[in-house]
Amino acid sequence: MSTSMKENLPVVQKYFASLNETRLDDLGTVFAEEATLRFPTYEPIRGRAAIQSFYTAVLKHYPKHFDNPVKFFFSDDGSVAVEIHFEGETVKGQTIVFDAVDVFEVENGRVKNLRIRYDSAKVAKMLDEFEPR
Repeated sequence: MSTSMKENLPVVQKYFASLNETRLDDLGTVFAEEATLRFPTYEPIRGRAAIQSFYTAVLKHYPKHFDNPVKFFFSDDGSVAVEIHFEGETVKGQTIVFDAVDVFEVENGRVKNLRIRYDSAKVAKMLDEFEPR
């Protein structure tokens, strides 16, 4: 395992542990002060405080949630891509299940950029929000 892999994997693992245990203060500390989060259907979210507020708002709607990191991929530049299987339940009792890929750029022990990719139309349909045109 390369040095960047050894250094970056624990940061990514802390992200998932904090997220899955809904430890939002710990989740916030994973991100760099000037981090950027790119999340489907949203404009980029910039800054640790804004990212933490985003997760706080989103997770209120999912009292049951688990991001299962299925597989990790490491690039030569130190980026970490993670294949994820998400299972959750909304406050309305709707079951949500989908796969995603998160790409982390880690710098100085903190997430500098996080890009989350999943089929947002499929998720919207599960949430009864999809209106075909």
